Amino acid sequence: MFTALAGGPVQPLHGDLHHDNILFGRRGWLAIDPHGLIGDPAYDAANLLYNPLERQDLRTDPARAHRLAEVLAPAVQRPVAAVLGYGFCHACLSAAWHLEDGDVAEAERSLAAAQAIQAALNAASDAA
Repeated sequence: MFTALAGGPVQPLHGDLHHDNILFGRRGWLAIDPHGLIGDPAYDAANLLYNPLERQDLRTDPARAHRLAEVLAPAVQRPVAAVLGYGFCHACLSAAWHLEDGDVAEAERSLAAAQAIQAALNAASDAA
């Protein structure tokens, strides 16, 4: 899936965009803790599908993933399928990192999120 997505646009990314890294203050909305990656803007949006980490019920809800992707896709000027696809890839990558660290339980949580995002992707493909 990543290979198919990798032909998209390339631009500077935050690299770790999620609800804990977006703050509102005197200067307005700020994205903090950038990781400075270069890539498809759908990847930055997709990270939001995988969060919040402490809410597995939200992370594993395919309908929520689809709703978020529908909101985020126009903001990053990419198709819903690209946002969902990168969300799936990111969740799988996270599972691999957790397995590498020996944290099987967290890897399983990541894979459950990947399955939910894949279900949303399948539903979006069926509807198209």
